[in-house]
Amino acid sequence: MKRLVILLTVLFVAIFSNAFAHKITAFTDLEGNKLSVYSYFNDGTPAKHAQVIIYDEKTGKKVITGYTDNEGNYSCTLPHPGKYKVVVNAELGHRAVAEVDYGSVEQAASAEQPSSSKNVSQGMSNSANAPVAGVSADEIRKIVREELKEQLQPIDRKLLKIEEQVSAIHLKDVFGGLGWIVGIFGAAAFGYSFRRKEA
Repeated sequence: MKRLVILLTVLFVAIFSNAFAHKITAFTDLEGNKLSVYSYFNDGTPAKHAQVIIYDEKTGKKVITGYTDNEGNYSCTLPHPGKYKVVVNAELGHRAVAEVDYGSVEQAASAEQPSSSKNVSQGMSNSANAPVAGVSADEIRKIVREELKEQLQPIDRKLLKIEEQVSAIHLKDVFGGLGWIVGIFGAAAFGYSFRRKEA
C-alpha cells in the first residue's frame, strides 16, 4: 500500500509539472532570405531577450545568434538557401524549436533581386512596370508586401494564441485524468487486498 501511495504521488507531481509548465512558442516568417521570429509564452507574454540560435540543418553548425527584443521579435538575413533550425532559449530553460526551409528558386531569386528600378522606355508608361511618381513597380510591390505583412502580423499572432489555448491542457482535464488514475489504482489495491484476505 505504501508503494501505491508513492507511485500516486510521483504521477501526481509529473502530471501537474507538465500541465502547468510555462510553454514557449516560436513563430517564423520567411520573405526571401529575411527571417522574422516571434516568440511568446503560452499566457501570451512575449519572450523578451530570449536567445535565438539558427543552425544550418545540413552541417549542424550555428550560423546566426541573436536575442529577441522587448516584444519577442527577432529578424535576420539567412546566408544561403537551405534548411535551418531556429532555437529560442528563454528564461528558466524554456525552449522552442522551429524549422525553416529557405530553398525554393523563387525565394532565392526574390532575395537576390535588386530593389533598384528597371529602365522603362517612355512608350511603355502605361505598362505594369512603369514608374509612378518616381517609384518603380517593384518598389510599390515591396511597399505593399511590407504593409500587408505589418497589418496581418497581429492577426497571425492572435490565431496562434487561439490555437495555443485550444490545444492547452485545462485544469478540469488534469483532475479528470487524476480521477481515472486514482480509480484504477484504487480498484487494483482493492483487488490486491481482497486476494490477500482470501489467502
